[in-house]
Amino acid sequence: MKGRVAAGNGGRIPNPSAVRGQLGIDAGYAAYVAAKGALNALTRQHATEWAKHGITVNAISPTFVRTEQTATLLADEAFYAK
Repeated sequence: MKGRVAAGNGGRIPNPSAVRGQLGIDAGYAAYVAAKGALNALTRQHATEWAKHGITVNAISPTFVRTEQTATLLADEAFYAK
């Protein structure tokens, strides 16, 4: 990051997060939720520190996307309907 600050050009940093970083879920994903929550906190901190250098930092937090990890959740019709 020192190089980007020194260059003085500003920039954008998108961090890949997930809605689970903001909301808990009763499905046994404590480590994943904690990691995404930590990434969200780090994103806020970097955004605060680097704004003065014209650097924007955002976390991109999609909701449930069909992946192997979410297959069982999305297969539950009641959960999917929510």
